[in-house]
Amino acid sequence: MTIQLKTETIIDALKEAPGFLGAGRAGKLPYRSFMIRAIKTGHNGHRLEALRVGGRWLTSVEALQRWAEAQTREVTASGRPGPVAD
Repeated sequence: MTIQLKTETIIDALKEAPGFLGAGRAGKLPYRSFMIRAIKTGHNGHRLEALRVGGRWLTSVEALQRWAEAQTREVTASGRPGPVAD
């Protein structure tokens, strides 16, 4: 699926998107390099949908949701253990 500019909530993929993903193990938000890799080559076999507009990478809240759900489906379907809940 592609990002729909008219209907989805557009955010800056490098500045705003990490805040939606939350802090990691070290208590820090994902780095800029992680977001760029997620867009260009993917993470766990899934690429984050994004658009390059001028010098900025844009994504959407909905694209982040689809990306996270795809990774979750893969983990639960494969039987691999997921993160430990606090």
